[in-house]
Amino acid sequence: MKSYNNFQLRYKNEDLKMGLIVTDKCLALSLYKRSGIEYDITTGLFSSDPKAIEWGERLFGYYKIHSEAKLHDNYAL
Repeated sequence: MKSYNNFQLRYKNEDLKMGLIVTDKCLALSLYKRSGIEYDITTGLFSSDPKAIEWGERLFGYYKIHSEAKLHDNYAL
């Protein structure tokens, strides 16, 4: 994937407790169970509403700004 110009792997040293997928047509947001230990694949928020997608893009942008473009100190991407 590293050879693709539009692919970038970023790292945030924080347990986010969510899964987020945003495309130009859809938003998918999944959260952990209340225990905070298990990711809940059985539930999630899915929307194709432009306002939801816009919100998802803002959330993605926030985490993109507050993350680093590397996996490990010795392996900059």
